[in-house]
Amino acid sequence: MAYLDIDTEKLRAGVTSAKRTKEAITEAVKLLNQIETHDDWICVERTKINKSMEENCKTAEDIQNASAAFYNAIDQASLKFDEEEQKSISRTNQLDEWLGQIISVVPGIAGAGAGSLAIASFDTIKNSLEG
Repeated sequence: MAYLDIDTEKLRAGVTSAKRTKEAITEAVKLLNQIETHDDWICVERTKINKSMEENCKTAEDIQNASAAFYNAIDQASLKFDEEEQKSISRTNQLDEWLGQIISVVPGIAGAGAGSLAIASFDTIKNSLEG
């Protein structure tokens, strides 16, 4: 069985950072798209400037799409890890409840506490159950 150790707090911080980055890039693309073409300029470099602006806008939109996809992926991963972490906590709590019930039912180890359970022998439990 594979074991994956993820610090969910760091993952959440990464999601927040990815979200801020995506928002900053989106704002930059909006600003870049507000720049008008130079059609009414009488300039030798007009065509080159316009072509360069079109290429820059396309590159910025590609970066924007990639950052949005990355943010969505890391956000979904974070949500899944949070869900699994909560399930794991729930299973641990359920196991603790079961162990607590066993400890309280078996007279030989009643009141032994969770720390002492590890040193209780099965012979002691068996003898307690047999009476």
